[in-house]
Amino acid sequence: MLRTEDRSLPVFTAVRALLRLLVLPLVSMLDFVAAGLALARTARDSPAAPTARRAADAGQRPALAAESRSACCEKYTQIFVLRNRNDEAAVAELVALFHGTASVLLRHEIAYTLGQMQRVDAVPFLERLLADRAEDPITRHEAAEALGAIEAPESLSVLAKHAADDASEVSETCGLALALLNYKIDKD
Repeated sequence: MLRTEDRSLPVFTAVRALLRLLVLPLVSMLDFVAAGLALARTARDSPAAPTARRAADAGQRPALAAESRSACCEKYTQIFVLRNRNDEAAVAELVALFHGTASVLLRHEIAYTLGQMQRVDAVPFLERLLADRAEDPITRHEAAEALGAIEAPESLSVLAKHAADDASEVSETCGLALALLNYKIDKD
């Protein structure tokens, strides 16, 4: 246990900053999922609720599109199968799946999966996704995180550009991805 006078230690400060970086995005993500589930319940329970098409026409992207629960489950299964395949064709199929859904939750998950796969051939798609301000910030955040995970030096400029993004989820993640990428480059 740290005493009060020890709180000025650089280690304590670093640990506290690290916890903020790890815990705050998790809390934001949980809030995002809860909002998506509430939206899905509203859409399911209320005949007056706007459809995904009307929401998209209004410039909004619902967290969970008007896809059935079974369709979402099938798409999640497909995402995991493609992740495990981890080849060039799997990247192309994930990109096609991304464009085939309006669900922010699924789109975010696809960006996350591309980062897990760590395939350089996913970089151009992820860079375009990060730059697309019409895309939901949580999906753009995940694209930035994926670019950091892939560790492609060519992503430095796009990450630096979006480190000053208006959406804090995006700018903070770009800053972290830049730090990781620069560390890896300096280490090599």
